[in-house]
Amino acid sequence: MADDRDEFGRRLQHALMRARLAVLLSGRTPVVWSLLALLVICTAVAEGLELFVEDMGRDDVLVAAGLMPERVRGGEWWRLFSGPLLHRGWSHLALNGIGLVLIGRPVEGAFGSLRVWWIWCGATLMGALGTMSAGHMLSVGASASVFGLIGALVAIGLRLWPRLSPGLRTAMVLLPVAIVGLMFAMGLVADEIAGVDQVDHHAHLAGGLGGALLGLVLRLRLRDQDGAEWAFERGELAVWRSRALHAGAAGLLLLFCLGLATAASRVGTPLTIESPQSRVLSWRDLEIPLPARWRSGIWRGNHCQGAMVDGRQVLEARRILCIQLPLGGVLLVGRRDQLLTMDRQDTASMRQGNRQGRLVRRQPGVLLYPLGAAHLYVVIGADALLPTWKEALRSHLPPPGSATVQPHGQPMPDHEAPLDSAGLPTQASRAASAAGGS
Repeated sequence: MADDRDEFGRRLQHALMRARLAVLLSGRTPVVWSLLALLVICTAVAEGLELFVEDMGRDDVLVAAGLMPERVRGGEWWRLFSGPLLHRGWSHLALNGIGLVLIGRPVEGAFGSLRVWWIWCGATLMGALGTMSAGHMLSVGASASVFGLIGALVAIGLRLWPRLSPGLRTAMVLLPVAIVGLMFAMGLVADEIAGVDQVDHHAHLAGGLGGALLGLVLRLRLRDQDGAEWAFERGELAVWRSRALHAGAAGLLLLFCLGLATAASRVGTPLTIESPQSRVLSWRDLEIPLPARWRSGIWRGNHCQGAMVDGRQVLEARRILCIQLPLGGVLLVGRRDQLLTMDRQDTASMRQGNRQGRLVRRQPGVLLYPLGAAHLYVVIGADALLPTWKEALRSHLPPPGSATVQPHGQPMPDHEAPLDSAGLPTQASRAASAAGGS
């Protein structure tokens, strides 16, 4: 009988907690809807430039405002605040917007508008630091912030764990953790298939941890009448603490506004890098101009491995020479059959580059230029940054017409016969998504 009363008491307590949470988490959420509106406006501006403004588009916005670690370290601080508000199109925004609404509303209900703004900002900045630590060339999107909200939701569940029913524990802690793990696994699989890091995992992880830490520290709006549970807020915040929270929130809002304004003023301004000094690699009958002083290596597993390797030995071994470019790009020098699939479009692009004497955009994220009878320059990286690398390398290209571009389907000379295993940055042609999306 006593056990039945205890079980009834537990069920009653769980039912009351469920009712209190339902009332609290279904309240007004002005910050979440304001953030969603801001993300929609930023995406609409970028897409509008693409559609309605001549010689300007989404790439110009990404270059001016996207999170580029190399540029942030060079003093362009505003990218920390503007990059997370941009997206690579409406589908990218839709994913993050749905997550923001579904996760952000209960989190704002639990913490209140002021504290959910702190959680959003903290997760955003932590995600930016994660991006910088990983060395992504260009990252945009509010994914890290959404992961921060998921972390805060898990923190709520952990703080209220003793009072939650098994169903609520699953919904607030176990299920979000499982979803995050599944998303990471899917991202890793997508990167493996594409042969390039498309997803900014470091930003997601850092944003989630930042949101969880703030969720454990900031006080909840819930109140415990009997004072028996440590996780609930007891009493009003001290005046000085409330003022500090409001002042900090206002300061963060000002930084986001200044970041957007500064980025907007840079839209349309070409992003330039200093043209490097040139060195000539003499190999067989080729004179291959290459940037000097930039790290060179061997292209393996879609990464440039080694430092200052001997380019002649790399080409003699029928490997692919790679040179790291500023802002995360890579210049590859190798055989055409190693670098391309050699279809009709490949041949047409090589002829165009050879005739015009310039790097030609083969597809998103890929530039090419032919060398001699069987070799090729290929630049891979973020599509928005291709014009920057094209301009920097313009003076290093061999003269127009110096290469022999064979018709599609014509066999290569016997001494240049294709290899069975070439290291295959034909996968590098998939670098269309080289910009990391967060």
